[in-house]
Order: sequence, then C-alpha cells, then structure tokens
Amino acid sequence: MTERSIIIFWKTNNDNVISDMEPGDSKKCKIYLSNLTHNNLCNCINNIDNCESKKIIVLLHKNDPNNFNNAHKNIIEEKIKRNDKHIKVYLFGGGPNNGHRIYYHIGLNPKGILENDDIAAEALDNSNSEKKLKGIHFDFVWEWYWSKLDLEEQKKKLIDLWLPVAIDAQGMREVNEGRINDYLNEILDQYQDDKKIFEAMKDNLEQIISTLVSQGNKNTDILPKLPFKFEGEKLLDYLKKIRNNPKKDEEILVWLKKSIQVLDKAINQPT
Repeated sequence: MTERSIIIFWKTNNDNVISDMEPGDSKKCKIYLSNLTHNNLCNCINNIDNCESKKIIVLLHKNDPNNFNNAHKNIIEEKIKRNDKHIKVYLFGGGPNNGHRIYYHIGLNPKGILENDDIAAEALDNSNSEKKLKGIHFDFVWEWYWSKLDLEEQKKKLIDLWLPVAIDAQGMREVNEGRINDYLNEILDQYQDDKKIFEAMKDNLEQIISTLVSQGNKNTDILPKLPFKFEGEKLLDYLKKIRNNPKKDEEILVWLKKSIQVLDKAINQPT
C-alpha cells in the first residue's frame, strides 16, 4: 500500500484525469493530478476516498479555473472525517512568488513539484512525467505542507484551550468583591471536574514543540515560558493566587498572544 499521497486539484487541461507517479526510487508515495473544480466537489471527495493511502495531503487550487475557497475546503474536510484516513486539506495558488512549496522554480523553490502552468497537462501523457513533475522532491514538499498544516491545527487548539483560561483569569479582577469566592469556586470546579482539559493542554503544547523542532527550530525558547509550571494542580494554584494579586490576571493572555506570534512566524516562514 502507498503510505503517503499528495492529491492536487489544479489547472491541467485533461478532463477528470487522475495520474499517479512514483517519486524517485520510493514506492511509498504518490502524486495525483486532477483538473476537477469547485463545481465537482462530489467527484473530488470520491477521488480522495478512493486513494489507498492512509496519509493524504489535498491541495486545492484557489484561482482560475478551479476556484476553490474556504467554504469548499470546509465541506471536503467535513466529508472526509468519516473515514479512517489522516487527511489534510490546503488551498494554494499564485505560484512560487506566493511562497507555495508545491511549485518548482529554479531560483525561488528548486525542490518543488509543479513546474509551470502547462507542464502538468503535458506530463500526464509523457513517459518522462516523473522528471517533469519533480517527483524526487516529494519528501520536501510533503514535510513542508504536513508540518505547516499541523501548526495551523495546533494553533486553533491552543486558542480554544487557553483563551477560556485567560478570560477566567481576567474575570477575577472584574467580579464584584462579594462574588469573588463564588466565581473562583466555579472556575476551580470546572477544571477539577474535567481533567481531560489538562491532558489536552499538555498534549497540545507537546505537539506544537515537536512540530517546531521538526522544522529545524531549536528545542529551547520555542514557546514563551508559561507563568506557572504546567501541571493541573499548578494551574489551579495559579488561578487562586490571582485573587490576591490582580496584576497576574493578564499573564496568561500575554503568554497566549506571544505563543500565537511564534506559531504565525513558523507557519509563514520560508522553507
């Protein structure tokens, strides 16, 4: 079975064609090309479902003639959640000048796969298509998109998990003195009753650090230092202390903002 595949919905001149090429000497990865557009979402989803690989990157061309957008991306992501494959979907377009590593350019991105607008259609009917599609650079393109998408997913999780904590911390200052004990107890009960929150927070941070390290970042100071040691009971203790030290109520929010800045920089950095 092919372990990894990149499915590219792009501007080839062939109608509803899917072609696969073995990159280099590896038989564990494939590249598929199709000219299906946003008007053929059902066929796009069927093509993804029919791919045998367990790990798949789907690249949707957002410009003419395919014209995919975030709404189409969301529909595809929702539909493919139902199977057992690990699939990540990404919009692309604009050529190598826009930083997309799928494009080959001798100066800007010599390890890309798609050489220019016309090469894909030609490659599909060309016995030498592997060279034209730069399949030998599969691993480079795969790691860039796979890591980039990982960071975007983990960034969303980071916000979902930590923003409520930051809001709770700031709320300590705004609650009337007469309600402070009730408010604090509500917060503490919430976190004590759902220890999975702590596990999710820790897992989220570990995955972020792992992905950043895989991109070549050093394992020190990758994310700003938390204002407390990361353990469930330490977080609870920290929230208790905020009551007596209102200046601490913004520390988590500041940490979150700085962490998001680190992720945005890593997501957008050239590879």
